Amino acid sequence: MTELAATRTIRFTAGTGLAAAFAFGLDYSLGVVTPMLAAVFLSGPGPRPTLSAMGMILLASACGLGLGVLTSLVCIHAPSLLFLAVGLMLFRIFLAAARGTSPFLVLMLLIGVLMVPVLASVSIQLAWDFLADFLVALGLALVFVQLAFELFPDPERASAAAAPAPSPPPAAQLAYALQRTAVFLPLFAGVVTLQLTGQLQALLYAVILSLGAQPRGGLKASLPMLGGALIGGAAAVVIYLTTSMVHEYVLMILMVTLALAWIARGQFTEGRLQVYFASAPGALLILVSSTDSIFGDETGAKFFTRLTSIVVAAAIVSVGLTVAESLLRPRSSR
Repeated sequence: MTELAATRTIRFTAGTGLAAAFAFGLDYSLGVVTPMLAAVFLSGPGPRPTLSAMGMILLASACGLGLGVLTSLVCIHAPSLLFLAVGLMLFRIFLAAARGTSPFLVLMLLIGVLMVPVLASVSIQLAWDFLADFLVALGLALVFVQLAFELFPDPERASAAAAPAPSPPPAAQLAYALQRTAVFLPLFAGVVTLQLTGQLQALLYAVILSLGAQPRGGLKASLPMLGGALIGGAAAVVIYLTTSMVHEYVLMILMVTLALAWIARGQFTEGRLQVYFASAPGALLILVSSTDSIFGDETGAKFFTRLTSIVVAAAIVSVGLTVAESLLRPRSSR
């Protein structure tokens, strides 16, 4: 492991672990979002975000979530109109992603368009509360990201970030947007129609997975997403079973931090298994925070139900994108 990879591993572990300790200790609304977004930031190769960049991140997030609330206000009483509007917005968001729009802006738009209307179908006030709570959780995540960079900055000899990949041709961009819309619109419609508001965390995990899915990769490139869910799920099961026997918050945080260190080592060490660890932190953090009592005071049914939903969400994205890519290919590759 290079010096830069070692620094990123330690920074990821410390920043995400501190965010998890803070969020799980206070147990505030949408607390799981804080370590999850901290992990998203600290997983990337980008430099330390500036204050102006963090301000733009918060503004972009408010706009993305606000778009979801606005769509809900206009369309929530007409499901067919809601599905049409969400489908058109999904296509436009994924098309912007294919053209090089900031992945984090894409993530916030997808969260707003996919998750907020699900909550609005229950109550508009619930959607507004989600917007406010999400921005608070995001702000706290940025604090821990800054703290991690302050404690463990990149070494001075760190290599410069790689240049962004060139934009694909227009036909490939359209295919990319169509493929992902074809996967996420039915998923959204199913969650809204069946009122599966308890599966929002799995939907959030699926959205994060979509950003890491490589286009035109086929099943071989999609399976690591399912593998990451299984890796994170296996680590969460060990933590859950241990804390069911020993009810100690400090022990739980220590185990989460050790699991994050193991995952981070896999993420930042180059090799054929590296891609399997990219989606593991999200699954781990969602599952550790999924039960009302993290120390196993309940039967465990809720934990294992959430584990199943996470694995199913990863399988839907993996298999769905593979099928969509085979059916909706650019004309030039037919």
